[in-house]
Amino acid sequence: MPTRSQRVRKGIRRVFVRTPGGRTVVHYEDKRPGFRRCGICGEVLHGIRRDDERPIPKSQKRVSRLHGGNVCHRCLESMIRESVLAEWALQTPK
Repeated sequence: MPTRSQRVRKGIRRVFVRTPGGRTVVHYEDKRPGFRRCGICGEVLHGIRRDDERPIPKSQKRVSRLHGGNVCHRCLESMIRESVLAEWALQTPK
């Protein structure tokens, strides 16, 4: 039986299991990790698997694009637009 400090921590969940004798007992399991999220807006990043216990290849940890695996496509598009507009503002004479 886990101690009280292990039972009440945030990273654990309660699972109710029926035994062959008909009783319902509580098992404590670690929570499944969440999905990867965008560093700017916090939206779930699509095309990236959860961080499971088993090792996964690097190609499944990120998307093959600029800032892939850290920033969503909408935030990346706005970042590129801002950088292009700033570059144009520097090049145009006043």
